Formats: sequence, structure tokens, C-alpha cells
Amino acid sequence: MVFDRFMMLSRLKEEEQIIVMEVKQHWQSLKEAECSLRDLSVQIQTNNSDFELSEESANGLLCLLKRKLEDLQFLQNNARMLYRQCVLGQASDSILFDNISDEETEAVNYSSDETDSDED
Repeated sequence: MVFDRFMMLSRLKEEEQIIVMEVKQHWQSLKEAECSLRDLSVQIQTNNSDFELSEESANGLLCLLKRKLEDLQFLQNNARMLYRQCVLGQASDSILFDNISDEETEAVNYSSDETDSDED
């Protein structure tokens, strides 16, 4: 019985490490996608792309990129809130979100406070 409990605890710790690693990888992939969208937007704005675009086409593409970036930021905010709820009291936020600025964290806290008050 003691051995079974010990093995369960060992497995639980392993699972926790795996989940933290997967969360970090997911967060990193979201940040990399954001950087790619921002880089592409800058290339189009400065006309440094490998292809010629008319001004109207460039503006349309920039609009689409901006929308994709907003969608990605929405996903990031949702992921951040979900991961926080999962680890609250179990791990420090700095473990999961090394690259998040205080302003971003405060913005998420503010938006989650609004959501909580809307539910009341």
C-alpha cells in the first residue's frame, strides 16, 4: 500500500512536469506566431517584401494581418487565464510565463475582473 502511494505520487510529479513543459511550449508557439505576424506587417508597411503589391493590396493585407494578430492575442489572453486557473496556488506565474510583461498581466487581470463582475 505504501509503495502504491509512493508510485502514485511519483507519477503525479512526472505528469505535472510534463504539463508545465507542454504549457510552456504552447505559450512559446503563440509568441512566435505573434512575432511572425508583426514581422510580416512591418515588411509590408516598409515595402520590403519579396513581391510587388499595389497600395490597395498592401492595405488589404495589412488589415487581414491585423485581424489575425488580434485573434492571436485573444487566444493568448484566454490561454493565459486558463493556465493561471489551472496552476493557481501550485506554481508561480513566472515559471509558465517568463516573457510576459507586467502590463500584459495587469490587462488580463483587469479583463478577467470585468468578466467576473458580468457573471454576477
